Amino acid sequence: MYTDDLDQKGESGVEIHVNTTPSGRSTPNYAGDVPPYHGVRFTPEFSWGLGHGFDWGLYLPSTTDGDGHYHFGGAKLRVKWLPIRAAEGESGWYAGINNELSNLNKAFSDSRWNDEVRIMGGYRGAGWLVGLNPILEWGLSPGFRGSPDVTLAFKAVHDLFHGFALGSSTIRTSGRSRTGFRATSRTAPCTR
Repeated sequence: MYTDDLDQKGESGVEIHVNTTPSGRSTPNYAGDVPPYHGVRFTPEFSWGLGHGFDWGLYLPSTTDGDGHYHFGGAKLRVKWLPIRAAEGESGWYAGINNELSNLNKAFSDSRWNDEVRIMGGYRGAGWLVGLNPILEWGLSPGFRGSPDVTLAFKAVHDLFHGFALGSSTIRTSGRSRTGFRATSRTAPCTR
């Protein structure tokens, strides 16, 4: 879920994403897929502020499988543009767009090349945030091109314990390999 986080011109950052799946899908969806069951995903995200509401980033995703074997996933390059955003530390609306081009191996995606367009919008108040991300994902490799997968991510958080927040949901529909929808919830840190 993307909110109003943005590196200012000349700033850089590193965010570490760590996720695990204690219970979940344990069979591969395709040859080479690493099911999430008992795995740990570890992704450093390096970011740099470009100014004028832009920053860009580089993700290097990796995972372990249920047996603890390590799998490097490839790379994702992103650019984020937030033309509507309250001043740092202020309350207000935010809106923008994020685009990610990825070159991933089979551990992470059946299609090697992919593109994701994420529309970001919401409101940040004093100690709370509500955000919405409509997400369009396309496989760009031959045999995977066509209608995008569509995901709607929603986040409503309240700063309960000075930095930790509750509430995030995702609904996914698919025009390709996944069908139906999936809703998930998790506890996530409230960062700005």
